Parts: sequence; structure tokens; C-alpha cells
Amino acid sequence: MKVIEYEEWLKEASKRYPDKNIVFICPVCGYKQSLKELKEAKVPEGSWGFSCIGRYIGGRDAIKGKGNGPCNYAGGGLFQLNPIHVKDEEGNIHQLFDFADDPLKEK
Repeated sequence: MKVIEYEEWLKEASKRYPDKNIVFICPVCGYKQSLKELKEAKVPEGSWGFSCIGRYIGGRDAIKGKGNGPCNYAGGGLFQLNPIHVKDEEGNIHQLFDFADDPLKEK
């Protein structure tokens, strides 16, 4: 688990995505999903980088599903696999997917 302060996470996001269209990668299926794609699919803002887009567009089963495309994984379930933990100003920890480009987990 990697813990990063929110301000540092924002700085890292800005370095990778100066256009602010952050791209997350699902830790289960590897599907890359941009903020633009998440907004177009009407995924609630609180789920961006926390749940795979397949949860909202009819993706495959995260555990048993085979094939391509997004899955229905959500970070708050029994298996909490989100690799990046962002600590906000109040000390709360938010579990997020990693960036698809130049992942933090590898640093």
C-alpha cells in the first residue's frame, strides 16, 4: 500500500495529465479509464478512481469474468485492492486506483 498526501497526489496528477483528464487503471482488470470517459458514462464523482467503470456500464464479473473490457470491481468491497491511499487534509484515507501513466506504485 502506498500512502501519499493529497497535495502531493494532485501535483503528481498534474505532471502526468496537464489537461486534467486523469486516466486511472483498474487494479483487477487493467482497464484504463479517463475522467472524460467516466463523466460520459455518468459514473458518480465519488467513484472515479475507486470503482471500475464496468460497474456502471455492465462490465464483466471482477472475480469470475473472463475476456476483455472493464469489470465490476469496487474498491469498498470485501477485497480492497486499490493500491494508492491518499491522505486528505483531515487525515482521512481514500483508496484509489493508480495512474495509468507512470504509476505511483512503481516509485
